Amino acid sequence: MANNVAGWVVALAQVIYAVGWCKEGWKGFSWLAFRDIWAFARLTFASSIMICLEHWYNTSIVILAGQLPNPVIAVGSFSICLNFQGWQFMMLLGINAAISVRVSNKLGMWHPRAAK
Repeated sequence: MANNVAGWVVALAQVIYAVGWCKEGWKGFSWLAFRDIWAFARLTFASSIMICLEHWYNTSIVILAGQLPNPVIAVGSFSICLNFQGWQFMMLLGINAAISVRVSNKLGMWHPRAAK
C-alpha cells in the first residue's frame, strides 16, 4: 500500500514538474511521437514480464519463509527488507524520470548544451 501511494506521489510530482516548469517545451502531441511505438511496446512487454517474475519470486520467498520454524519473524523481516527496497526503487525511479523529462524537453527544443 505504501509503495502505491509513494508511486502516485512521484508520478504526480513528475506531471506537475513537466507541465508547470517546462512550459516552452510542450507543443502538444504529433504523429511523429508514435513513429517507433512498436519498438517501445516490445520493450514495455519485456519489462512487464520481468516485473511479474520479480513479484512471483518475492511471493514464493514469503511462502517458503512461512514454512520456517519461526515464520512470523522470517516473514516480518523479509517484509521490512522489501519495503526499504521499494522506497529506494521509487526514489531512484522518480529522479530518473525527472531527469529524462528535463533532458527530453531540452533536446526537443534543439538545446543540446542545456540538455547536457
